Amino acid sequence: MAYTLILEALSKDSSLNQRTKLNPFHLVQLVKFCMEESNFFQWRGKFYSQEKGAPMGSSLSPVIAELFMEHLEEKAFPSGLSEHNVKLFKRYVDDIFAIVKQGKEDELLNHLNNLFPGKIQFTIEREEEGCLPFLDVLVVKEGNQLKTKVYRKATNSGKYLNFLSNHPKSVKKGIVTAMVDRATKICSREYLQEEIDFIRQTLRKNDFPIRLTEYCIEKKLHTWRNRVLRRNAAPHTRLVIPYYPGLSDRLQMAIRKLGVEVVFKNHINLRAILRSDKNKLSAEQIQGAVYMIQCSCGARYIGETGHTVDVRFQQHIRALHRYREAERRERGESPRRRGRRQTNNPERVKQDAINASAMVEHAFSCPRPDEGITVYKLAAEPDFRLRKIKEALFIRNNQCLNRDQGEEVNDIWATVATRTNFCRLNLQTD
Repeated sequence: MAYTLILEALSKDSSLNQRTKLNPFHLVQLVKFCMEESNFFQWRGKFYSQEKGAPMGSSLSPVIAELFMEHLEEKAFPSGLSEHNVKLFKRYVDDIFAIVKQGKEDELLNHLNNLFPGKIQFTIEREEEGCLPFLDVLVVKEGNQLKTKVYRKATNSGKYLNFLSNHPKSVKKGIVTAMVDRATKICSREYLQEEIDFIRQTLRKNDFPIRLTEYCIEKKLHTWRNRVLRRNAAPHTRLVIPYYPGLSDRLQMAIRKLGVEVVFKNHINLRAILRSDKNKLSAEQIQGAVYMIQCSCGARYIGETGHTVDVRFQQHIRALHRYREAERRERGESPRRRGRRQTNNPERVKQDAINASAMVEHAFSCPRPDEGITVYKLAAEPDFRLRKIKEALFIRNNQCLNRDQGEEVNDIWATVATRTNFCRLNLQTD
């Protein structure tokens, strides 16, 4: 299975030919050689080979493990998290932090364990007294908020490199700095001082001198406080005004005292008015948009793209053509389209086409599949994050073919969009 996943990922990588002259098949063969033919070790004069799983220590193992886990997620939640009563699902390699509806935890655990029985099995750790550990973080529930602090197992001995050991002083300072750095990154404000006090006590037990410990702690905390202040500082205010000799200079001096930066701009001149050597892009040529595809029967699909709407629309059309061509092959008919003929299994081609476009799936039951489909540009948005949010709002506020609700959106914004009809479509159908 791992090799199939790698082949699929490489085949979808449009920039692969820019990085190597090898095709996906040959790259998979190299991976297979490294994982199977080079996976040996010797113990007491005998050679052994690992038969299952990725070998520990191999640089390929983390990549393959991540590909497998991504595939597991896609298979586990094809229609979104809500199908299995999951509110939050965060994963680091094979460690998962999830917020699940109370009483549905075992149902989710069984669902995950039944995906690949015998290959990967999960165990569960439930919240106890409002606390749940995840990696080296202890998540604490306080009311309707989640706080965090450093998590240590009950077996933690508190042993670190002893200060009296024969190691460079820089290494010993690094231990203090690393512990404080972890505290500032993990702990909520309420628990930071508690963790700093614990660090002091632990280092004292490892013979670290108080003076050195305090110096390193304060130095690291000073750096952290400055970083927080810069992050929370008031936004930089800038005023752009036309430049008039004498007047603009005096305005700049006066406004600077208010903490506002003044930037001058040039007046519109004849060159700017008469210059015509630059072509302006039309609205259709601008990349980044939320779009809607409407079938002649009235069914709608809403999506987003970083390309132009026309390019994305053509991708949907090509997926539909691939599906219909595969159907003709199954019926033994001659191909109707020019170009390279399909060689893959028709059933797989059809499934890939369905996965690529919900419009293809809709074509099965559509009473008028060949009367034409139309594409509309709903909103121009170059920013990926904002584009995903707009797509989700359009999906939630309109009846459409989409298989999921899109990006998770805060309920406040979803409510505002619904009550203001911000994303409500009024396009007419035949």
